Amino acid sequence: MIDILGHPITVGATVLTNGYYTACMNTITTVEKITEKAVYARVDAQWYDWETKQRHRAKKLMRRRPDQFIVIDKQLKYNQKTYPENML
Repeated sequence: MIDILGHPITVGATVLTNGYYTACMNTITTVEKITEKAVYARVDAQWYDWETKQRHRAKKLMRRRPDQFIVIDKQLKYNQKTYPENML
């Protein structure tokens, strides 16, 4: 599998992807599973249960297309080595 920038996606890779039902790429997570057509990653999710009238939060395994990922492993390592003062 190849991400939107042409980098290979592997299991365990750190990636940037969409959050739970959001349109923007705002979640950093790791890839847990790869199939022939999809990539699976765990993202933070929250939803409201109308029966119990409670809000729930959990990590859900989301199925995404490979073009919805940007692999950032190499960039993070470079930034931590070159600009440690910016890594808070």
